[in-house]
Amino acid sequence: MNRWFEQLKDAVWRRLLERKPLDWRLPSEIKVLIKNTDDWRAYNQVFVDAEYDFAIAEMLKQTRDRNEIRVLDLGAGNGYFSLYFCDQFIRMALPDLMLFLYAVESPRQNSLELKTRLREIAFNNIKVQTLDHLPWKPSLAGKSHDEPSGYTFDKIDLLRCDLPADEMDFFITQSDLPAKSDRMVIAFHDTLGLDEKIKEAEKRLRTAGFRYAVTLRASETEPLIFYGRQKNHTQVAVSEYRVLT
Repeated sequence: MNRWFEQLKDAVWRRLLERKPLDWRLPSEIKVLIKNTDDWRAYNQVFVDAEYDFAIAEMLKQTRDRNEIRVLDLGAGNGYFSLYFCDQFIRMALPDLMLFLYAVESPRQNSLELKTRLREIAFNNIKVQTLDHLPWKPSLAGKSHDEPSGYTFDKIDLLRCDLPADEMDFFITQSDLPAKSDRMVIAFHDTLGLDEKIKEAEKRLRTAGFRYAVTLRASETEPLIFYGRQKNHTQVAVSEYRVLT
């Protein structure tokens, strides 16, 4: 009975969102759209549970004296992480710090939807670029005027990765992005042998220079984990750090 009721509630909620999407203004006045139940779930994870607060604070505290920072949102989906990051960045009032944010989502149809959602971000010291292909795949649409030259990065201050299992495997095993990133947040998904995949990923991240991990979302099927190179004991209790071996 409870399961039937939950399914009915989800169906009604989905129909309501399809007819009239919700929107919400963040403190920075950036608007967030909620168009379906997947959006609603992600909204609660990002904006209500604030799962990325540690990663964002860890990065901004160590880079606020720089002239610019670069963030790569790999598998940006509905763009909520990018929107949340920009909102936090704006609220910190760092006018002399330039933010370059690259949000990647494919296929192109999804990328266009992402671009529409991120259009709300219009601030002088924030440059957002939406890309429709992963760094290791050619663009079906060809090179666009707002694409980074060669789609390469010398340095990434924070990389967020939320990819399907096959792309995640390539990202971990063959991409050079981990070696170029100072900090990473990886969303792992329920696949066969998830624990082993995480262990293998962390072994390779250790080789790339990452030294510790902090679990941001404890889940048996969708854990969210932050990886860093240098410990900062002021952010979380020392006991919450997990050393990569």
